[in-house]
Amino acid sequence: MASEFDLQLPTPVDGLTATHAEYDKFAPLVQRCRDTVEGDDKIKEAGTLYLSMLEEESRDEYDARRRSACVFDAADKTLDAMLGALFTKPPTTLLPDAITPHLENIDLAGTPYEGFRQTVASERLETGRVAVFVDYSAEQARPFFRLYEWEQIRNWQTRIVGGRAVLSQVVLCETIGAPAATGFGSASVEQYRVLELDAAGKFISRVFTRPDEADPKAQKFIETVTTPSIHGRPWMGEIPFVCFGRLDLSPQPQKPPLLSIANLQLDHYRLSVDQRHALHLGAMGGLFVIGDGDPELSKRYYLGGTRANRLAAGASAEFVEFQGGVLEQIKSEKAAIQERIGLLGVRMLLAPKREAETAAALAIQRDGETASLSTISYGISLGLTKCWRFYAMWMGLNSKDVSDTLNRDFVNHRLSPEETLAQMQLVQSGYLSEQSFIENLFAGEISRDPETERDRIDTQPPRVEPGDGNALVDDETNAADAAA
Repeated sequence: MASEFDLQLPTPVDGLTATHAEYDKFAPLVQRCRDTVEGDDKIKEAGTLYLSMLEEESRDEYDARRRSACVFDAADKTLDAMLGALFTKPPTTLLPDAITPHLENIDLAGTPYEGFRQTVASERLETGRVAVFVDYSAEQARPFFRLYEWEQIRNWQTRIVGGRAVLSQVVLCETIGAPAATGFGSASVEQYRVLELDAAGKFISRVFTRPDEADPKAQKFIETVTTPSIHGRPWMGEIPFVCFGRLDLSPQPQKPPLLSIANLQLDHYRLSVDQRHALHLGAMGGLFVIGDGDPELSKRYYLGGTRANRLAAGASAEFVEFQGGVLEQIKSEKAAIQERIGLLGVRMLLAPKREAETAAALAIQRDGETASLSTISYGISLGLTKCWRFYAMWMGLNSKDVSDTLNRDFVNHRLSPEETLAQMQLVQSGYLSEQSFIENLFAGEISRDPETERDRIDTQPPRVEPGDGNALVDDETNAADAAA
């Protein structure tokens, strides 16, 4: 399925490690979402990135102040809720029987497809972009999936082919394990994988590794070139790489769906720090000494304890306590932020579904702050289906017979018994057709899809209408007479 050759001499590759301008623009936003999802320790570890130092504050005082507050765990809980909603109902996956055995190990690293799919969805929700390279293993004689997180998709190019934008090159940063230089354990080694189409539209894969890992900044690499082929013919026309981003599966980054919640979580964190700091100051108070004092005496004054303070003749001391009115304002603002975070989560969950099959609909919801979970679900389904089509092509199967569709209905629409009875009475009264009734049962999560339900009704045995006792006796008598 592939041919390889190595350029054994290290060669300089200018620009290989460079990042796309859009990557640099959105990377801080993605990092903000990563940190807030990870939570308390990560946010505090970031230090002044999320909490500024006060004027004339020492480093020890700053560290004590930022450690004093607890981080409101909003982004992580929202991510869990969104992911749970996506998989409340099982996805609908249509795959040929020849692919089914591969689902237990979809990445040739032991990952079941069900877990791989949830990782794709989690990354898409957290950062707004994730990618899958549908690669082929000559050793295992089968395709497999390679997952790439947001930060690994470093650079890319597109070209117009047949009136549409096609990915013509993508530069991926990978971390692989290698024996440590000491001979004990392992070390992480960085390499770059470049997937591209040549001028004729032929797909080429190149892997660049540094010959000397002791110098991670070295710009010389050993290049391994692979020309993938299917049954002896080169893979042509499109890179088997799927980027789960916008609904058009573009590699272009966008605002992460959790960005607004991450920003509010950080605002809540800063207010919590201010609140704890104010409480500390209020509990400690402040001691002010009035008068020049005695230059022979220590300038240190103690509050409580076993030591006695000695003041110069004519000096006086006053204790100033913190007034707590501002604490109520901080508390109120924190509560308002928590309410806004909840509303944002609900808006993502309940935003109206868009029928994204139209060209106009493909352009909507490009801002992560307004993206609904329904449109995200559609985009993930679109990407997974495209991955499976590439997979089928590697295996020489019909790529049109595969699909993978995630749940897009996150609200419980199940009909209550009273509502079902009321609709049945409408049918019996002639005010509602049986067809509409069956469709409503499906929408109300009572029955299977209408077409399946009608087929089952048509094939079920005839019903025996119950009769009264006299009718039953008459029937038996008539049967006996007929037998005689």
